[in-house]
Amino acid sequence: MKKQEFIDEIRMRMEGLPEEEVTKSIDYYSEMIDDRIEDGMAEEEAVDAVGTVDDAVKGILDNIPLTKVIKAKTKPSRKLKVWEIVLLAVGSPIWFPLLVCWILLIVLFYCVIWIIVIAFFAVDFALMVSGLASFIVGIMALFHAGPTYPLLAIGAGLFLLGGGLMLLIPLIKLAKVTGKLAKVIVLWIKSWFVPKKKAVNEEQEG
Repeated sequence: MKKQEFIDEIRMRMEGLPEEEVTKSIDYYSEMIDDRIEDGMAEEEAVDAVGTVDDAVKGILDNIPLTKVIKAKTKPSRKLKVWEIVLLAVGSPIWFPLLVCWILLIVLFYCVIWIIVIAFFAVDFALMVSGLASFIVGIMALFHAGPTYPLLAIGAGLFLLGGGLMLLIPLIKLAKVTGKLAKVIVLWIKSWFVPKKKAVNEEQEG
């Protein structure tokens, strides 16, 4: 693929998105290709080296905030005709609740995965606080009671504190995985507003 074909397809796939963001990203990819050509690569090789159009589209979408994507794609490109406004108004009792329900389900799922992670961290923090409190109480009790209760309190405190510290490692990994999953969800939502490659090719042929 030639450089101009690569850039043109990206621009077509990004049609309707914030122009400033798209232009900035296209300039970035254009500069990358030019740099490789200057280093001695053939034009087609330079284009292949920067990745596919799909990769470029994902990279651009990843850098554009979701609110900007939705705002740009839902903004009418022209003034609506009277019959179109009437049709939207008549159909609103059907499409509007469905749209709201779908959005709420996505938001709910996004929130739930983070609530679960936060809950695990809260439980782990409670374990460590309880362990530390038990250890301190056991140390203090050594001066006011027999050895049995203080040693049990100290042992339980060390067990809880150590267990809490050990759980931090898998919980941190879980948080990272959840962050990646959340990023995938947002990118997936953004991809709804971008035409697929097949549709773009059909439009070009037409």
